[in-house]
Amino acid sequence: MLVSKAMLDRRVAGVLGKKVRDVSVVTQALLDEVIDALANEGEVRLDGLGTMRITARTQNQRCTFVSGNQHRKGPRRITVMNVAAKYYVALRKGTRLRAALSNRRRSKVMEKYGVDENNDDAELEKKAAQGCPKCGGKVEKHGNTLMCVSKCGTEPWEAQKKT
Repeated sequence: MLVSKAMLDRRVAGVLGKKVRDVSVVTQALLDEVIDALANEGEVRLDGLGTMRITARTQNQRCTFVSGNQHRKGPRRITVMNVAAKYYVALRKGTRLRAALSNRRRSKVMEKYGVDENNDDAELEKKAAQGCPKCGGKVEKHGNTLMCVSKCGTEPWEAQKKT
């Protein structure tokens, strides 16, 4: 999900207990200073986030123009070389950003427990007809697994986590 400046302003205002309007002025000033420093100095280091560096990559483009009439030597050709620069911002991650990304990767691992599938078809049909034991919703049978359609999924039939 992309975080916009307005969303960032609201989050920071909530954390600090300030008005969004007051926080917005500060974040805009910070962004202006970072942009100016990148444009003028080429590099900005923000503790925790990392180092941002501007790199320019040039790309040569050749254009050939033909002008004049056919002479015995042929038409006059003019070659023009244009150099176009593209600017890129490279980010070398800081320690806190690397740690946050590492934690995010670890937290995305979904713990899923096994579903008891040692039931015969008649018993599964009977359980499905009774509905979900957790919310009372409609239950569908997928192979040998029961699944609540409304919101619970297979959770009511999963083995409990052993502590």
